[in-house]
Amino acid sequence: MLSQKSFPNIDCYTDRQRESVFRIREMVQKDEDRLGKHYTVSRSKSRQMCDNVIQVSILSEAKVLFTFTAHMLNISSTGLSFLSPCEIDSKEIHVGLSLHENETAWFDATIVRIRKPPGEKLWEHGVKLNGRLN
Repeated sequence: MLSQKSFPNIDCYTDRQRESVFRIREMVQKDEDRLGKHYTVSRSKSRQMCDNVIQVSILSEAKVLFTFTAHMLNISSTGLSFLSPCEIDSKEIHVGLSLHENETAWFDATIVRIRKPPGEKLWEHGVKLNGRLN
């Protein structure tokens, strides 16, 4: 069972986790630079690299169990990817994107891809945005 302790907010990351975020960002950017043109043929929407903080809510039976902050890696009009310290075994989540200082847009989302970069302590989650909640 997932617990809040397994998903610290990014301001509580260890030095090793912060370094891992930096390395993974570099790896994703290099992959995008190298393979981006190849994947534009198979991707229906273009991705944009970004360095934003998002909120992720873990759900159980359509109810929010807990929410944590995460580093977003990239975004498109249909989805995004983010890093977390643990693999999320629930497929249905909510994602909060900051619009302004006091406004967050919440989306219903489905995890469609999970990978752990070799040698790193964080998991990358790719999600499909299913629709805005607010």
